Amino acid sequence: MAQFSRRGFLTGASAVALLAAATACGAKSGDGGSDGSGNAMTFLYSPYADYAPFFVAKEKGYFADEGLDVTLTQKPSSGDTVQLLATGAAQAGGISWAAALFNQANSDAASSVKVLSGISKIGTTGKNPAPFLVRKESGITDVADLKGKRVGTLAKGGFGYYSTHLALESAGLSIDDVNLVNVDLSSLPAAFENGGVDAAWTIEPMSSALEREGLAVDILPVTYHAGTEVGALAMSTSFLENNPDSAVKFITAYLRGVQSVENGGWQDPEIQAIISKYTKLSADLIPEIGLSVYDPQGRIDWDNVTAQEEYSKEIGVLSYKDTGRLEATLFAPEFLPKAVAALPTS
Repeated sequence: MAQFSRRGFLTGASAVALLAAATACGAKSGDGGSDGSGNAMTFLYSPYADYAPFFVAKEKGYFADEGLDVTLTQKPSSGDTVQLLATGAAQAGGISWAAALFNQANSDAASSVKVLSGISKIGTTGKNPAPFLVRKESGITDVADLKGKRVGTLAKGGFGYYSTHLALESAGLSIDDVNLVNVDLSSLPAAFENGGVDAAWTIEPMSSALEREGLAVDILPVTYHAGTEVGALAMSTSFLENNPDSAVKFITAYLRGVQSVENGGWQDPEIQAIISKYTKLSADLIPEIGLSVYDPQGRIDWDNVTAQEEYSKEIGVLSYKDTGRLEATLFAPEFLPKAVAALPTS
């Protein structure tokens, strides 16, 4: 089971160390990037296949082509990403649609972080990139049979929690009908193996590894959460205000990465090796994984984001009441069209 070891995940101690070190660095470099130039940037990522376009943009030189020196740094969590960007400790990061982001966007410090484009969403067909898996040895073949069973998920108010809700809802169940167990992704292999959970939300590449090892099975079609927005590209507002051209260049390079992975890149040995480097996933497993979809122009389905916000309100994790304003409060719309216009035509 070494294939899906999540050694790449940060421990709590290392996450704190990263936060402290990055904050100190940010305090010195201010809002001009990691070296004060506006061209040197730190991007916070998670070791998931969803981030493949950023990995490709780095390794194939798309950022460099734009005159940017981008360092990819594995992030502690989406919540920490908000804090790191808000303090200027990092300039950009991938972030999940979750209560932490929604609350920040509606707080007194709402101007400190802005969303510039979408990253990925769940497709309507094919293998699920963020599936709700059932423990193979449980013998469960219908989600409805999970009533009263142990279901693993991540923190309340996050994307994984929302996706778990949709999976249970597809079978007429609610979160209240199951025994929720907070299990981080690094602990899932052991939890499935020893019966600590009967089912759990997962994400690629962990999910395919769990299935390959015979620990879990996917019993739902992807349709229960098809079209769900998974994440977005966010930047420090201070950095944006002082370096608007660098922001446009970063998005352009990212969208070039999207083009590369969408145009046969998942089957390209060179790109497979790049993804393997950052996800710690064996390259031979990459063709098997479920793939999120990317809008080639970075567009976001704000109606879907609002649906996630409303669910956060329903479960009591929002610090405000007036929902439906995220596009106005969180999105910086002026950068994406310029980046799309700058994309190579060939």
